[in-house]
Amino acid sequence: MGFRQNRAPSRRAVAGLVMAFVLPACDTTRDPSSLFAPGDIDVLVVDAVLLVGHLLPPVHVTSTLAPSDEFTAQTIAVPDASVIVRSGATEWVYAHAPTEEEEGRYAPPADAPVVTAHTRYDLRVESQGRIATAFTETPAPVVIDNYRLLDDETLEVRRQMLMFSEDMSDSAVYAAPENQVGYLDGLAEATFAPNGSPGYQIGIFRLDLDSDLVVNLDFLDQEIVDDLTEDAKFGGSSPPLDLSDGQLRLPWFAIFFSGRHKIRLYALDLNWFDYVRSIDITESGFAGGLAGDNFERPIFHVDGGIGLFGSASVDSVGLFVLP
Repeated sequence: MGFRQNRAPSRRAVAGLVMAFVLPACDTTRDPSSLFAPGDIDVLVVDAVLLVGHLLPPVHVTSTLAPSDEFTAQTIAVPDASVIVRSGATEWVYAHAPTEEEEGRYAPPADAPVVTAHTRYDLRVESQGRIATAFTETPAPVVIDNYRLLDDETLEVRRQMLMFSEDMSDSAVYAAPENQVGYLDGLAEATFAPNGSPGYQIGIFRLDLDSDLVVNLDFLDQEIVDDLTEDAKFGGSSPPLDLSDGQLRLPWFAIFFSGRHKIRLYALDLNWFDYVRSIDITESGFAGGLAGDNFERPIFHVDGGIGLFGSASVDSVGLFVLP
């Protein structure tokens, strides 16, 4: 199993699609003219994932470019789109609200609701005659019901660990001795009742950005070390996993730093699952692959465009890694 170093699983990776799919699979023996696919230039790219129990998210709208065009946040952004999300008879009209880091960002209205489970949401994006549509059916909730530290050899339970709850603050969870674990000392395991999703994804979010490395990289060139630490700055995300046994065990090889880490379990809808299983996660430099990594083109459930409009249920646990 490989981990992709990324700020969030699946999200923002879509931005990289704006040029990637004007080129078929790389083959240096092909005539250069065959590498260009004019039909894939100027195609709408949508990017949004809905999380059950969270407010409707922004929708990012960009456009594919020709390989000769300059790739910047401004050149790929689509600032004039009409963006509408519907559920049943209700629709929400999004407003273009770009930030310094995110051009082409469309914000939901102030009265946008919380995303509910077992619900269909439809997206329609229109810009200069181009129309992209997609829908997602949100999965059932996923709830972590037990969190413990195992002996990494015998798998016997060494101690129970504390979970996030309404009567305990996040800071208290990280400060609790039960949740403070020395690097490679034991195996943290969370269990949950599988909710029937086609796959699951794990996100590890590093919260203390000034913490120290817990891995020894002295044998590598400094330039490589700098690249690795920059890639791992915010954490990582896994390929889609089969967790039908309801067991999630912390992959130590995805941890590079000490301090607070939030580990999120995502139960994916079909759109998100198909997308992440068909992108090449090994580009991050980490060993491993995923189901579908021989696809020349990721699986997009978007009509009239490409990208991801998906949903997931999510729950999380906290871990403090000691140096």
